[in-house]
Amino acid sequence: MRTPTTRDLGSSRFDLQMTPMIDVIFLLLVFFLATAGLALPEALLPTYLPSSGLTADSPLEAPDDVELIQIKLRGREDSFRMLLNDRPITTMIEMREKLRTLGSVTPDAPVILDIGPDVRLGRFVDLYDQCRQSGLWAINFAVGQRGD
Repeated sequence: MRTPTTRDLGSSRFDLQMTPMIDVIFLLLVFFLATAGLALPEALLPTYLPSSGLTADSPLEAPDDVELIQIKLRGREDSFRMLLNDRPITTMIEMREKLRTLGSVTPDAPVILDIGPDVRLGRFVDLYDQCRQSGLWAINFAVGQRGD
């Protein structure tokens, strides 16, 4: 009796088995569909950007009983400046204390963040987080003219 061989002499050398490849593709598809809903949007910060063309120099009308808080960040790391209502602030700790005081006195006060083009994103996010932790939730962004 002849022993059966596992290789068929009539088939070509490059014969591919498609079933395992289809199984792998199906498993990858299921994996990506299952994990796509778990991703958190990183680039979303809950705030309001005016569409009416307000710029950093345009006045924003605040309610009569609430004071407006304007924070400006300017310059690069070697010449970085922070201004709170046009008063210079030297450190982020001092800014945090001032924001906590303002947040406890007027928690509904609108905050305008006026960020210069040379300011690092990390500094901006730190300031945004400080505003939120201080109880200031009405955070707006000043938008400059194109080419500023």
